[in-house]
Amino acid sequence: MALADYFDEVQNSVVGDAKSTVAVLRHLLDEEVAKQFDEQVVRALFTVVPAFAPGSTLRLSDGRYAVAIDHNINHPCRPVVQVIAPPGSHVGSEAETGESIDLAEGDQPLMIIESDGRDVIGELFDLPDHMRTDMLAAQW
Repeated sequence: MALADYFDEVQNSVVGDAKSTVAVLRHLLDEEVAKQFDEQVVRALFTVVPAFAPGSTLRLSDGRYAVAIDHNINHPCRPVVQVIAPPGSHVGSEAETGESIDLAEGDQPLMIIESDGRDVIGELFDLPDHMRTDMLAAQW
């Protein structure tokens, strides 16, 4: 319960703007913060709280837009996405849509640079090896 309360407090601080989920998750990896909580509880949180919630509108580093459709629990900042037409474009536009991309697969050079209109480049992180699991998000 303490971790959930802390997460909510950091995300919805009364001082300053609300923080994105990816920013709060990155904050939880800070050594001073992480040692306040049981490592298994923190690992469980990363397993069930995606850095980019399904349905989030994302802009990729190649300029295309996508929506998050699944999260990768070992690479939280590299979800599975589906390419969509740019916001404001007309249905049937020439934009390539529908392609699903697992941003964690292989040597995928794409990364998320914006989430729901907010720059997230400085908030992206890699999960430390000791927090990774063999389970896929779909198995949870």
